[in-house]
Amino acid sequence: MKRLMIVTASATVLASAAFAQSTDDMATAPQYTPQAMAEENVALDALSVTTKEEAKAFAKAEFAMIDVNGDAKIEKSEFLAAAAAAHATAESALNDTVGAAQDTVADAENAIESATDLPATMTAEASVDAEGQIAEGDIDVETAEQQFIGLAQNKETVSEKQFIEARVADFKAADVNSDGKLEAAEQESFAKSVKFGAVL
Repeated sequence: MKRLMIVTASATVLASAAFAQSTDDMATAPQYTPQAMAEENVALDALSVTTKEEAKAFAKAEFAMIDVNGDAKIEKSEFLAAAAAAHATAESALNDTVGAAQDTVADAENAIESATDLPATMTAEASVDAEGQIAEGDIDVETAEQQFIGLAQNKETVSEKQFIEARVADFKAADVNSDGKLEAAEQESFAKSVKFGAVL
């Protein structure tokens, strides 16, 4: 009985030490979850940016979100982790949208089958409309790693100042008419330029 208690106590101590080590390892790696990204993105809506000051505020909020360890610089691992989480969130939203679109198409097909007076062209138009709503995504977007290299200017990290300057440059590039404000198409251009690239 005494041996059993000693063995059990030893095993508990070893397991506790191993758990503590694995917890420490997990604490050093950037941790993002799609849910956390979704909550952060409520405040980080690139499409709502209309002025240079808003672009700066957007950049500061985005920087704070990416800089998980709070050391006032973004490492490549933090940037790639944020990009992966953003893509997971977008994929989840797309899956929800596709599911809803498929439900809508199925409902429309059922309605068409039950209707007797509809012309044949209406069925084809309904299918085209439903398919046209589902986007494939951007093909010519840089990878997240390429974006990080550009932001870091071939260094190991990105400072907050560099990050804000890059977003202001994105704002200026999107402001095609140079009036200091982004309108609808310009806002879309800005949002596209600050979108995370693919994580390979």
